[in-house]
Amino acid sequence: MLRWVPYPFLRITPIFIAGILIGNYASLSLSIAYYITLLLLYLVLIGATPKRYVFYISLPAGFTALSIIFLGGYFLMQAKQENRQPQHLTNVQHEFDYYTATVLETPQRKSQVFRTVVSVNSLIQTDSLQQGDQTVWASGKVMLYQPEEDSMSLLQFGDQILIKGKPQIIPSPANPHEFDYRQYLSQQNIYHQQYLSATHWILMAHSSERSVLSLANFLREKCKHILLTSIPHLESAGIALALTLGIKDYLADTIRESYAATGAMHVLAVSGLHVGIIYLVLSLLLKPLLYIPKAGRWLSACICITALWLYALLAGWSPSVLRAATMFTFIIIAQTTRWQTNIYNTLAASAFFLLCYDPLLIFSVGFQLSYLAVTGIVYLQPKIYQWLDFHAWIPDKLWSLTAVSLAAQLATLPVSLYYFHQFPVYFWLSNLLVIPAAFVILSFGLLTILSGFLASAVTTIIGMLLEKMIGFVNKGIALIEQIPGSTWHIYIDLPQMFLLYGFLIAILVLIHTRNFRYMVQAFGCVFLFVGLNFHRFYHQNQQRSITFYHVNKESHVDFTQGLTNFHLGDFNKKAKHHITPNHIQAGVLTTWIESNAIPKENDRIALQKINNLLVGVWHGKRVIFIQEPFEKRKDFSEKVQVDILVVSNNAVKKLEPLQSIFDFSLLVIDSSNQTHWAKKLAKEADASNISYHAVPQQGSLTISIIDK
Repeated sequence: MLRWVPYPFLRITPIFIAGILIGNYASLSLSIAYYITLLLLYLVLIGATPKRYVFYISLPAGFTALSIIFLGGYFLMQAKQENRQPQHLTNVQHEFDYYTATVLETPQRKSQVFRTVVSVNSLIQTDSLQQGDQTVWASGKVMLYQPEEDSMSLLQFGDQILIKGKPQIIPSPANPHEFDYRQYLSQQNIYHQQYLSATHWILMAHSSERSVLSLANFLREKCKHILLTSIPHLESAGIALALTLGIKDYLADTIRESYAATGAMHVLAVSGLHVGIIYLVLSLLLKPLLYIPKAGRWLSACICITALWLYALLAGWSPSVLRAATMFTFIIIAQTTRWQTNIYNTLAASAFFLLCYDPLLIFSVGFQLSYLAVTGIVYLQPKIYQWLDFHAWIPDKLWSLTAVSLAAQLATLPVSLYYFHQFPVYFWLSNLLVIPAAFVILSFGLLTILSGFLASAVTTIIGMLLEKMIGFVNKGIALIEQIPGSTWHIYIDLPQMFLLYGFLIAILVLIHTRNFRYMVQAFGCVFLFVGLNFHRFYHQNQQRSITFYHVNKESHVDFTQGLTNFHLGDFNKKAKHHITPNHIQAGVLTTWIESNAIPKENDRIALQKINNLLVGVWHGKRVIFIQEPFEKRKDFSEKVQVDILVVSNNAVKKLEPLQSIFDFSLLVIDSSNQTHWAKKLAKEADASNISYHAVPQQGSLTISIIDK
């Protein structure tokens, strides 16, 4: 037998991931025939070679095996991407007015809408509603949105519906460095969306399927109902739902921000921590079974594995809970069979099998953070724990928890900075609170659900206790958030993320081997990291620009000079979501100027009201904002010279009066205008050969200024 790897999955999984990534980002001219040829070649090498020649063919056999694994990842990814299929909605050329679809999940409330995902079954033309033979079969997933007052919430998993209209391709981000929701959904094979009213769909048939998924969805909704009714305070119920079932729809924005700012957000996403707690409780409860000869260990293992996967199903099948359930399954099997296992090989094996199930998981931030955190805990926690020695039980346990937090944070730091651009300074303090609290809240949450099924009279009492516990934790998190400097905003790009990991790995290897060359590699990573920072800092200091952002029904403008930025527009939730990422990337210190608090003229920015017009001057560029209803007026004896004329708040009905009063180089129709109004003005501008930019249709606009 050819043994070309001591721990196979530590080598197989990275090669398999490489194939998946190549399959996603590149379309090579590869045929499945290559894969079959390599497989046959490998079988010939290991099956037909005499034992005395095995040593000589070990290298080509190993290379062939790795090539098979690589191509396996490549072809699996190609097959998993539904938009590559000819019948996918993206590639269908047929005209249609209706389509049928299957509801894939129970609609969830998001802000003022219900949101769900449906799978397209067929496309129908208007004149063929009564003629099934003209139906065009199609595939694809569509994200559906409906107003809260509509009845979308009545739909259930598996329902068949008929929808009027055509789904739209999900647009790219409208603002620089904004979260790419289109890319995020594409990693779940969702490429289209549609906003529906109650008159745009009808229910064809309720779900008649009695599958495991439909049963799990029913139980999940039942459990959600029990928690919502047993915990009176919605804010506390939202945390209980997130921590117990992974349902985040009821989390308040303030709670999300507080937990994220203190580094405690991970407890609100069902992950390895939660699965580990359940495994620990089950192990203690089932310990008596171990005394049964032979069958006891296997019976305990089967109950644990079944319970963990039922919980994973109930918790929404998220990447982090899938990873944890898979890993614990491997550990339980290894313990039961008394195999000698390596934890890193077990982690790699769980990742391999999960990626075989769904290669798109590799792009999930939760999947990445989950594996990095566990790897960091396994390797670093014992080493960090040895730094301090406490003889008393309580300080020792507190230090053990702190060591876990430090290990997980260190392992995930580069990825966290790359995705979220912030570092919670007091994560170690918040984790001392939330990790023990997660054990108690999860236990009481599951107990509340169980009592809801068995003894509803007790449910209210347990729910009240659960609410008190959650309230205590929330107060603690709020106090930690109020500590000065609790959150640092740091921007790094992809090369810097890899350089940070290069530095961390070099330092760890240096400590382990005491070889000086790894110190050189660590300093090399630091040198390149700082060099990239200086390069970005230089360009940030040179920036001179005016930026008009796309924020629906609002007007937002940046006036940027170096690291100084003045923002004209109200600071609110929408503005923070759409605009702040660009401010972080640009490294600017922003002064927010509310629309009702225009400052007096100073040496940096000039903004003042003149004849109900807002006039600003920025590095020689004169900008006039028309924010109030504007008609042809007699206030101007001669044409007003202006570089950029901005129309806001549907204030202009026609462009003709503007041309007679203003001599402008560029017309900007900002996002505070209604979409149909912006289209009307854009059409008129086209007809009059006016240079314009319609933000509602074209997205944000950045005008760079070169000082003369």
